[in-house]
Amino acid sequence: MNNKERLQKLKQLQITRREGALFKSSDECMSWIDNIAPLLKYDENHYNDFLEHAEVVRITNLSASTLMPHLNSMLGIVNQAIIELENKIKPTQSNSAKPIINIKDLTIKDLIFASNYRIRLLLLSILLAGFVIGLTLGSSKLYKEKISPLIELYKTQDTAPKNQTVPITPEQKNTENSK
Repeated sequence: MNNKERLQKLKQLQITRREGALFKSSDECMSWIDNIAPLLKYDENHYNDFLEHAEVVRITNLSASTLMPHLNSMLGIVNQAIIELENKIKPTQSNSAKPIINIKDLTIKDLIFASNYRIRLLLLSILLAGFVIGLTLGSSKLYKEKISPLIELYKTQDTAPKNQTVPITPEQKNTENSK
């Protein structure tokens, strides 16, 4: 697609700012986003900015006061693209080239702070769930009666000198005899 065709399609899909609802339904808004986004791919900055705002607008249960600033920004991006295409202004190249990341150098801290809030929330939820499960298991009857004595047994076997045997308790004898 050349810029002349892109300009024509953007003008057809252009929406002017006004009071009240800009779309008849959320489906119409989603369709508008789906039609506009590919037309902005010629300019990486416009395209990425548009998609960032679209991510919020696609959350359909947000209030109009939350959505409108994002929709207005999206309308502004479309207007800018139209003006730039009409005046044959070439898109600016993004100077922020993405650095090459060596996976071996990544740390947990990097993953948490470089991720978006959804991933952080997921990691925090997993961590919290593991903590709660550990507390629950640690205070359970199963752990206290079955697992804890086994751990103590292994601890005493590990600390005993290699040429000596660990004495078997009467409780352990009863368990061996019952088998």
